Amino acid sequence: MTERPKPYVGISGVVNPVQQIELRGFAGDLQRSGRQLALGVKAVHKTQWLDIENKYGRDWYPVGDEIGATVTDDSDDELRVAQIFLDRIDAINRGEKEYERRFVDKLLGRAGHTLNAFQFDLLPWDSRAYTNLFLHIKQARPDIKILLQAYKQQMAQHGPHELIRRLNWYDGLVDYVLFDASHGTGARLDVEALTPFVETAYRQTSVGVSVAGGLNATIVEQDLPQLLRSYPTLSFDAEGQLHRNDGSGSNTLNMAATKDYLAAAITAINAAHQR
Repeated sequence: MTERPKPYVGISGVVNPVQQIELRGFAGDLQRSGRQLALGVKAVHKTQWLDIENKYGRDWYPVGDEIGATVTDDSDDELRVAQIFLDRIDAINRGEKEYERRFVDKLLGRAGHTLNAFQFDLLPWDSRAYTNLFLHIKQARPDIKILLQAYKQQMAQHGPHELIRRLNWYDGLVDYVLFDASHGTGARLDVEALTPFVETAYRQTSVGVSVAGGLNATIVEQDLPQLLRSYPTLSFDAEGQLHRNDGSGSNTLNMAATKDYLAAAITAINAAHQR
């Protein structure tokens, strides 16, 4: 079995290099703990295909060519992740052909090399329909990491062993799997429910394994140590809890909450390694 890619601690919803630079202040501590920083940039159908603002606004979801200026690519040890949601039904209704391939090509053209990872959210990859899309990405940009979200309905429908069997259809193409039963709803991470999926993924794949769901500093401190003690290279990602309004009326990252989350993450990771 090949070596797993380097684990990460993720923050989703970055919209400008000022945020990136501030968050890189934690990069040294993460690297010393064996991690890398992952910065998620939202790339969804409405904002990157239709090129219109969605209900969350530009301070969370960049529109059109703005995505090319959300982060800089001057760090090798950092995941800069386009978090992609494809609305295939809307594309079909509009009669748009080769939508998925054209979407990623459009994104590659806009973002250049500033983004080095693609995360697909709510994608029905368990249907075995996406081998050609992933091959296309890897051929266009061999350096790009592919992350697949395993979402609530997929996990409930298949259970851990069958879902991981289907994930292995994409062996050599997918770099990380993210178990996320919340997907932006803020529902608290359920350690007991996620553990069988994490355990099976570790046993039966060589991909990086990650979890998400309602994470903030408090939840990291209370819930993640249990998982990290058994799986010290487990990655994790936070979004919704880090965009809580700070009173300004903006949906952008609450930097105080985000920095607290990163500090708690480093503490939890180091404690797991020292047990």
